[in-house]
Amino acid sequence: MKFFYFLLVFSEFSHCRRVVVTTWDGDGFRSATLNAYNSLNSGNSRMGSLVEGLSTCERLQCDTTVGYGGSPDESGETTLDALLIDGPGHRMAAVAQLRRVRDAARVAWAVMNHTQHTMIVGEQATRFALQMGFKEENLTTPASLLMMDVWRRNNCQPNFWKNVNPTPTKSCGPYQPASATDNLEKMVLSNRIIDRFHHDTIGMVVIDDSGEVSAGTSTNGARYKHRNE
Repeated sequence: MKFFYFLLVFSEFSHCRRVVVTTWDGDGFRSATLNAYNSLNSGNSRMGSLVEGLSTCERLQCDTTVGYGGSPDESGETTLDALLIDGPGHRMAAVAQLRRVRDAARVAWAVMNHTQHTMIVGEQATRFALQMGFKEENLTTPASLLMMDVWRRNNCQPNFWKNVNPTPTKSCGPYQPASATDNLEKMVLSNRIIDRFHHDTIGMVVIDDSGEVSAGTSTNGARYKHRNE
């Protein structure tokens, strides 16, 4: 399996080079890489090109780990996270648990450009996005509804609970803290599937002609994670 897809392009007019590196080697990720490079090659900024690449994967729902309609939380809602880092200015910005807005990377870009915050979370992130002109819409799709149906029929496995009653490896809850006299459990990571479809998302690095670096990620988070109110 190829883990990274990259473009390394040398300018005909200088000794500088432009580089875009992206996880993973899938069609959507390739499109994200190409769009980021084409944006950079068209004269757009390093950060603008990074956001264009990440936004491509959000639109294409890369591997259902990026964008709307994937990785629902334990209530069935898909929420989005995005992080941007710009090397030269030592700047970063992020949104987490963004609800009902599809453009997580662009909202994080707005956080960087229009606030002095580093991260905005949950409903506050949604309110900020709407104030910045983004559209509110449902992030649920038939695919995410099917994920939830399969999960519930499988006794909500896997989940992120431990040391609770009833036993979280056999039940959907609701849960209560286990007492000190109960047999306390440890989360068994070996039972989890760890691959690009269950434990990863898009990560992208963009280097411009001057050698300056920006990096970012966009994700719909861990599947069946706890709901953040």
